[in-house]
Amino acid sequence: INALQIAARRPAALRAILAIAGTDHRYADDAHFIGGLYGRTNLEWGVLCKSVLGSPPDPQITGDHWQSLWLQRLEAAGPLIAGWSHQQNFSAFWQRGSISLDYQAISTPVYVVAGLLDTYANPLGRLLHSLPGPVNGLLGCWAHTYPDTAIANGVDWLPEELRWWRRWLLDEQSCDADEAVIWCFVPEAPPVKTLPATVPGHWQAEDLWPPTERSVQVFFLSPGELHCDPAGEPGSIEYVSRGRPGSGRVDWLDTLPTEQSADDALARTFDSEPLAQSLTLLGQVRVQLVLQIDTPAAGIWVRLNELDEQGGSWPVCHFVGSLNRLLDDREPQPFSNGEEYEFEIPLTFCAHRFAARSRLRLALSDAPWPMTLPLPPTRWRCDLSRARLIVPLAPAARSDHTLPFALKSGSDPEPKRPDWQERADGSVR
Repeated sequence: INALQIAARRPAALRAILAIAGTDHRYADDAHFIGGLYGRTNLEWGVLCKSVLGSPPDPQITGDHWQSLWLQRLEAAGPLIAGWSHQQNFSAFWQRGSISLDYQAISTPVYVVAGLLDTYANPLGRLLHSLPGPVNGLLGCWAHTYPDTAIANGVDWLPEELRWWRRWLLDEQSCDADEAVIWCFVPEAPPVKTLPATVPGHWQAEDLWPPTERSVQVFFLSPGELHCDPAGEPGSIEYVSRGRPGSGRVDWLDTLPTEQSADDALARTFDSEPLAQSLTLLGQVRVQLVLQIDTPAAGIWVRLNELDEQGGSWPVCHFVGSLNRLLDDREPQPFSNGEEYEFEIPLTFCAHRFAARSRLRLALSDAPWPMTLPLPPTRWRCDLSRARLIVPLAPAARSDHTLPFALKSGSDPEPKRPDWQERADGSVR
């Protein structure tokens, strides 16, 4: 996050940056207000950051007056949670650190690295599409960690990072002229179903983002079903809160989701027919909904799952957020009973291959708890004739690019560390 913010300030000496697990939007795509809903992580991070900022100085460094310095530090730290909690819309407080408001401010080369299982995967596509300067991306099969510390499917990261820095800091042209803009790992089974074993899949390269040859698969909705063709007169469905979903994804960041059947039971679900052949998505799935909402404020949890032949429901991508703030995140307004509202909801940036004979499941429900603090029970009606599930399909995998980094075998979590030599002046080589 900080690398992107510093690059936007254009310091003269900055030659390139590498952004791992970063975000371009500190409000909608960060830990405080998740899609505009108050996140439990706002409380957790407020306590954690306060404990770090308020820790005492080391007397061996500061001397006997460490206690007075400590009191000054405690006074200066202030109540972080209170400050964050008062900024509940996309105000100047969050805009200040959000480079999405001016991508053109970044002119240095950027390498964006994200994990499919990390909440911070979402900005990858936006950054690749919007940054004006040289930009490369890597989307691997890991969570909120470094590529070489992944549980499985890791990357020998240090040589790749050195390759990047040598290219832009030392002008070493170690990269092919036709280097791919992005390398994505495409799982061929749901990762959370497979881990900690190695997740089957393949790496795919793209020269542009979004890909020029990409197409989409549109699914139409009728009660309980997804169709590849319009479904006659599908009518409408009603959703009424029947409990708090969220047991299958309790955490925004650090805990992986699990099998989703319990949350599906509290949602309105729509299932496709078993796939005649595999279907590979790459990018951001979008869901179009037209809703009449009976409550002044409403949150939503939109999930796309893969149903296996045994009936397991496994997470692929999702969206959590405030419906009010989807329409206006700076000055959100209460909903008027009986009025229709149109939404186009982007799910998390994703790559995934649905297996032949599996099914797609779209699930709509209240926002998950305890990931977000609950709103009052929600009731809405959805006009299914105008509802769509839009799945971006991956282009055919190419064979004219060579993977520029080595893969780590098995599930060895230990990264390789560089050898260095300390010089007499304290610098390292």
